Amino acid sequence: MAVAVVAGAVVLILTSGSGETPPAAAPSPASAAAEQASEPSPVPSGFEELTGPGFTAALPKGWKLAVAGDVATFNGPKDSNMRIVVEKAAPQDDGGLAELGEQEAQGGRENYIQVRLQAVKYRGTQAADWEYTYTTPNGIPMHALTRYAALGGTSAYKIVFDLPDLHWDDQAETRKVFLDTFQPNA
Repeated sequence: MAVAVVAGAVVLILTSGSGETPPAAAPSPASAAAEQASEPSPVPSGFEELTGPGFTAALPKGWKLAVAGDVATFNGPKDSNMRIVVEKAAPQDDGGLAELGEQEAQGGRENYIQVRLQAVKYRGTQAADWEYTYTTPNGIPMHALTRYAALGGTSAYKIVFDLPDLHWDDQAETRKVFLDTFQPNA
């Protein structure tokens, strides 16, 4: 019994580290494999495919789509607390990293903290991620991720996930499925 208690304490100490949460978790092997795959994933059970201007992607059932020009805004059910905005962009040689860096430099977000701004591979192409936290004017801590990706060769997309920081981890599967199933329409 004493050995089990000591082993449990060692595991707890090793897994908790300093008590600080790392800014961004490394992608799981399955997530990394999906980002490297050149084809979108099939739509999983409980999700439905929605079509925006020039693309399709899957979200849990019950999401609403609003389109204004080349910008699509997906709003989740009230309990999701999440909004996804997709807009067309021009393909960039660096996968959009410089453009996202310029957006970051423009500022304008209260209590802004960069989580990461880095080049990533998405479906075998160069892409960029900009993840950050900020506070709304009415004091709500928010968490956002912008994925800049060129798919299909001639067009790129900025995909922005924006939601209260409190719900960031709760919506990880929704973000993953959206990115895994996102595809330009021919």
